[in-house]
Amino acid sequence: MAQQLPYWLKGFCTTRELPIKGNAGMLSATSQPDSRSVLLLDDDAADGYFSLLRSKAPEITVFPISDVYSQSDCPADVWFGAPDKAARLLIQGWKPRWLQLTWAGFSPLLKSSMPDDYLLSRAVDVFGQPMLEYVLFHMLAHVKPGMSCSENQERFIWGTAESGTLHGQRVMLVGAGNIGLYVAQRLTCLGMQVVGVQRAPKESEHLLATYDLDSFYEHLDEVDFVVNILPDTPETRNLFDRKLFNLMKPSALFINIGRGSAVVDADLVEAIGNNRIAAAVLDVFHHEPLPPSHQFWITPNITITPHIAGPANPEMMVDAFLSNFERFISNRPLKGSVDLSRGY
Repeated sequence: MAQQLPYWLKGFCTTRELPIKGNAGMLSATSQPDSRSVLLLDDDAADGYFSLLRSKAPEITVFPISDVYSQSDCPADVWFGAPDKAARLLIQGWKPRWLQLTWAGFSPLLKSSMPDDYLLSRAVDVFGQPMLEYVLFHMLAHVKPGMSCSENQERFIWGTAESGTLHGQRVMLVGAGNIGLYVAQRLTCLGMQVVGVQRAPKESEHLLATYDLDSFYEHLDEVDFVVNILPDTPETRNLFDRKLFNLMKPSALFINIGRGSAVVDADLVEAIGNNRIAAAVLDVFHHEPLPPSHQFWITPNITITPHIAGPANPEMMVDAFLSNFERFISNRPLKGSVDLSRGY
């Protein structure tokens, strides 16, 4: 049953049951929400979500999470924020009708003890550009290692610089969803040959081919770059192990901007040490911050970055949320809809 609101919130939003129709992010046409209230889960002032919501949508009442911790009931049907913060409220017994995430991933919400009878949508159309730039930067560094001439300049040395090209190189995007297809389109414009990996392979004008999770390893020896963009699910954990690394080209670069749980760390260190692959760039890890004792810190040809591949642009994030908010109140499918019962 829907929770009753405290008397001081009545008038800001209305509480009533909204039956969920299927798994497509839609509500029953007979029970449209009339709430214009949002519970903001991210209370970091640096993000600017509160002020952006107030300025872009003054008709919406925004409740910062810090203002409602002491309440016994949830003050809004709609939640907006990070999944780890939402998980704490779900454990506490609160539940939204719709939760819009500020992350592309949602693994904190997949625990068996968590409810799954609410609408969930992840952040889409906001991470593609920064992740493309991250991937492109490290690809260029891999094929043009001599282009960093600062050391020679400091020594007044005029030397030759090794410089390859990305044109004609083949890249496999393991996880060809919203972000992956954005990256694929741009890399194709540079003359790269892009193939993708999806749970259910679909044709795309930006992909030369698509493979499923059971067969993509058969094509690893054909590609120069392997980029993991997969979310954290039971199917994707420990996916990149000794077997997969040994099937890659010795000259290949592995980039992980998906989740650290996809990689068997010891197997990657072994593959680099045995020259089974040329190098790896890692932005995500099993444990963050990465412990100082971890072997990655001292393994040659492994580049570590502190989870910076996909920084959120607050204005784009709020615009995407408000676009989805209009879909929600008008009973239309949500962008980025997640089926919690399936884990994706």
